Amino acid sequence: MVPENNSKFVDQVNYTLVRFMEGYLKSKEPYVTTFRSLVWATGQSASF
Repeated sequence: MVPENNSKFVDQVNYTLVRFMEGYLKSKEPYVTTFRSLVWATGQSASF
């Protein structure tokens, strides 16, 4: 995250990151699947 009001682009990035984190914490798709694919390497399994 970066400070607010730095630019419209940065504000949009912050909003998108917060929305993504909220979706993940609420176990909503596609946020969970996207997070798992970004964090865990192929072939590893995660137990939740």
